[in-house]
Amino acid sequence: MPSEPKTHPLEYHRGDLFEFLDTLPNHDRFRVDICHVVNDVGAWGAGFTRPLTAWFPLAEKRYREEGRLPLGSARSWTNMDDLGATGRLVCVQHLYAQRGLIGPGNPRPVRYAALAAALGTVACRQLNVGLSVDRYLLPAIGCGLAGGEWSVVAPLIRATLCEVAPVTVCLLPGEFGRFVAADPQYAA
Repeated sequence: MPSEPKTHPLEYHRGDLFEFLDTLPNHDRFRVDICHVVNDVGAWGAGFTRPLTAWFPLAEKRYREEGRLPLGSARSWTNMDDLGATGRLVCVQHLYAQRGLIGPGNPRPVRYAALAAALGTVACRQLNVGLSVDRYLLPAIGCGLAGGEWSVVAPLIRATLCEVAPVTVCLLPGEFGRFVAADPQYAA
């Protein structure tokens, strides 16, 4: 009888994503993908993109070169030419899942269907192309400046990325309890 496919865990880390990245193995056979949500209007420089640019400046350049892609798209950038502050090979996944910018007329710019499609593209790329990823690192994607609800996003991650590799969501100490409590798998 065929065995059931293994589902990897979605774990939470209290602290900075880039500091956590430094604790992971650093050799050419260990691949880390950092996934984050981007908008469809070309804006960059707030929220998670600020520290991302500080650690991997070419990630912003690649995003700007891509132009405006449709919601649901996913584009990857690998830092082969610029190992950034970590000195390691990292793939940054730009998930196009935010329509416009948050504001009074757009209080929740995240588009869950687009996020599901982008996450699915990343996961399928790993499975179908044979690319090996050892761990996904994420901020609370879609729930900061995109205004989403973690109770919706966490199951999308489990249904896609967790089918490929372990996922660690890094949360700043002030966010930790709120997001873990909103995860349907951990909610009492």
